[in-house]
Amino acid sequence: MFKIHDIVQHKKVGLYMITEIPNHKKLEYCNASFYEYINLDTREVWLRCKEEFEDGRFMLTQAFTNNEESAWL
Repeated sequence: MFKIHDIVQHKKVGLYMITEIPNHKKLEYCNASFYEYINLDTREVWLRCKEEFEDGRFMLTQAFTNNEESAWL
């Protein structure tokens, strides 16, 4: 659904950039695919299960394309 370097907003607070998308990596405790994302203000890195990340609590604000460079990198 989301791609690496997409900018998303949590419905409660914060802008984040996706740094890893669900693929062959899994969270050990629950064997779930996950997104890794970074808070653009604090630079904290977070992990969230794919199902939770895609349930509507995050909304795409800026899609990253191969033709642009991210100012956040």
